[in-house]
Amino acid sequence: MKHRLFVTTGLIIVFLALGFLYIRETPHYSVYKLVLAVQRHDPDEAMKYVDVDSIVDNLSTLLIGNNATDGIDADPKRPSLKALIGKALPGMKESVKSSLRDAIATHGNNSRQPASHTIEISNLDLRKLRQTSFWDLNIQRDKETAVVRLKDLPGLKARMVKTRSGHWQVVEILPEAK
Repeated sequence: MKHRLFVTTGLIIVFLALGFLYIRETPHYSVYKLVLAVQRHDPDEAMKYVDVDSIVDNLSTLLIGNNATDGIDADPKRPSLKALIGKALPGMKESVKSSLRDAIATHGNNSRQPASHTIEISNLDLRKLRQTSFWDLNIQRDKETAVVRLKDLPGLKARMVKTRSGHWQVVEILPEAK
């Protein structure tokens, strides 16, 4: 009898460990870890799950078309919008990273903090992540990519990709088709 109990307990532990290893590599778990990092005011942990460089590159491509970062001017005296944005991208990326880090670190709780440190996209700001749960997410996964939607904000969705280390990162904010 003790032998059966020992074997059963061992099997339960093995199944729980395998289940945790599987769940740990899902986009749901990465979104959970991102929300947890924001709630804990930990920008270093949160930035593991957000690729700001890719997000800014994808937004610039959305705004001005492909090859947004080529920075080549046909006429050097009259730079094109594409070239101006291409040259400004590195500074924009650093500014977005800094603002995002500050917003996560302060989490909008510091009344002395300027309003510029509240990151808002559509009707979502970082303060609302406190109420986000698994039930609020709609995640459609396709092997190495996933599209994440918040059920309360149908106009906002993001694309995530699986990294080499096994977690998922937000790499693009996608516009909703109308």
